[in-house]
Amino acid sequence: MKNEPTSSIYIKHRVTNVISITKIIMMHLLEMEKDFDFHTEKHDFWEMLYIDAGQADVVLKNETHSLSQGDVFFVKPNMPHKLCGNKSSNFNAYLISFTTNSASMNFFANKKFNIPMSLRKYISLIINEGNNAFVIQRNKPDVTKLELNKDAPIGSVQMIRCYIEQFLIMLLRGNENKSPNLFSNKENMENHIIISVKTLLSQNLYSNISVDEICQTLHYSRTYISNMFKKYCGTTINTYYNNLKITEAKNLIDKDIYSFTQISEMLRFNNPHYFTRVFKRVTNMTPTEYQNSSRIK
Repeated sequence: MKNEPTSSIYIKHRVTNVISITKIIMMHLLEMEKDFDFHTEKHDFWEMLYIDAGQADVVLKNETHSLSQGDVFFVKPNMPHKLCGNKSSNFNAYLISFTTNSASMNFFANKKFNIPMSLRKYISLIINEGNNAFVIQRNKPDVTKLELNKDAPIGSVQMIRCYIEQFLIMLLRGNENKSPNLFSNKENMENHIIISVKTLLSQNLYSNISVDEICQTLHYSRTYISNMFKKYCGTTINTYYNNLKITEAKNLIDKDIYSFTQISEMLRFNNPHYFTRVFKRVTNMTPTEYQNSSRIK
């Protein structure tokens, strides 16, 4: 009698994304004089500044943070800041900017860390892979667009993301006594995911983002995110998204500046007829009926 294969029960552990990088924005390699003074700027993404040699200052509003060799500083999104020399020595610096929706990044916001030697290898890996993936121009801090290298090895941009994520996680581990328990239980983790989904939807009212794109950004499966969203919010992601857009449409109608066709286009509905149909489904009124009722109020 032949041995029949046995069926074993395996436990599948879901991977919790403590930190997930969604986009690489810029990579700068700077070798600057001690009197270097860049203009104040702010942007809607994170910036990581690492001092490889010498000393430099990061100025945030009225705060000045002095950085020396081996220090890294994280500037949170929309924080006005500038990089300058501290008049005492020339400096070499790496600036890497990226986007992330991970709540764990709040721990790094506007903070300086001295990187232990065991973690500095990650900086080298990030920069080396950056040179593989992109055409990085030295000493040009005003450049705002990275060009892909035509001969970039397969997966090079993904490798940059992986190295940054590893570096940040290892830095978190080394500061566990200073950082809160980011996801103390399953419910906290799921709440974080729901907030991340809602944030992505709110950020894309004037464009379109699909459920698949959300899942790709957050690195979870469509089934998992869809089921969890329905569990916590009582509706589907697409229905919630349409409700957000219609709420914004009502705000635009109240301003009495745009036509219904313009509003439909601005909020990226397929056509005015579909916009009207969704508007009525959400509000039980057509846009015209809402406009008339709002003018009476």
